Amino acid sequence: MKVYIEYVLIDNFVIDYLLLKSAFVLTGKTPKRKRLFLCAFLGAIISLIFPLASFSIILSLVLRLTCLALLTVLSQKTDLKGYLYFGLVFLGLTFLLGGSLIAIFEAFKINYSSEICIV
Repeated sequence: MKVYIEYVLIDNFVIDYLLLKSAFVLTGKTPKRKRLFLCAFLGAIISLIFPLASFSIILSLVLRLTCLALLTVLSQKTDLKGYLYFGLVFLGLTFLLGGSLIAIFEAFKINYSSEICIV
């Protein structure tokens, strides 16, 4: 299977950008464009690295939560309550999008096994 890094980076950059932008809209905050692009790019890099590395389940969970915290902190300047609220909204949107995609794949009988997708 061939995976083109530029497609993975572009796709994940766009998805991360839209998720971050949506989280800002839902929390009623105004993002700074540079921070938004930086966090979307960082999220794309992280999404490229995770499938290539093998971690235990516990370590993977800790690393993913650390990356969530990093993106949350880098995306804005606020207090601890604001970081937690934004992080939970961002995480909720991520789960909502992932669940929606699986539902669409199932509805149209699209194979989304690990041999086809890089997720």
